[in-house]
Amino acid sequence: MEQLSPFLGGLILASIFAATMSTADSQVLACTAAITDDIRPQWSQDHKTTKKVTLAVAAFATVISLVGQQLPGFGDSVFSLVVLAVYGLGGIFVPLLLVRMAGYEPDSQHTIAMMMAAMTGVIVWTVLGFGEDVFPSVPGMGAAFATHFLLCAFRDSSADNPFGRYTVPASKPMGIGAAVVLLLAASVEASYLAFSPEPSESTMSPEHTAFRLILKP
Repeated sequence: MEQLSPFLGGLILASIFAATMSTADSQVLACTAAITDDIRPQWSQDHKTTKKVTLAVAAFATVISLVGQQLPGFGDSVFSLVVLAVYGLGGIFVPLLLVRMAGYEPDSQHTIAMMMAAMTGVIVWTVLGFGEDVFPSVPGMGAAFATHFLLCAFRDSSADNPFGRYTVPASKPMGIGAAVVLLLAASVEASYLAFSPEPSESTMSPEHTAFRLILKP
């Protein structure tokens, strides 16, 4: 941003904030529709109640943003919050999509538990500072899959087979589930190591730069 002209810098910042505000507005409306149509269908025909739900969702989102500004690593910039949101979406939706593709149909409580576990894993991993080594989406997906297998094993309302239409030996479902999660995490990290770009000289640490200069012919 410092190398751009004031006009181009302002244009880029305006586009970022416009996309952020548009996404926030659409998500508030989507949450309102989910509450009034799915959780409380009787509220969908009451215009006054719908507006109250919209205001409550907007206030809740505002509280989340204010709390996020106080957390280390989140409130530094808009980019940090956007990156956290992307990691959170990846950790939330990828396990659910894979589970549903396998033919497993979790109920509302099962789904919400997986989503909360994924977002908690992403936030905790980022706060601990491990996000620079491993993408926070990976532990988030791991937490979601772990929650899925635990609910299948110990919750009566959830189906026993966590793999849906695929049958597995009944004696070792947890071990196979752990192997699947580890294989997924290993493939993600291996692809990143194989295809990640080389770090530029400006982003390297002084020790790393000196080491490369020594080895450079």
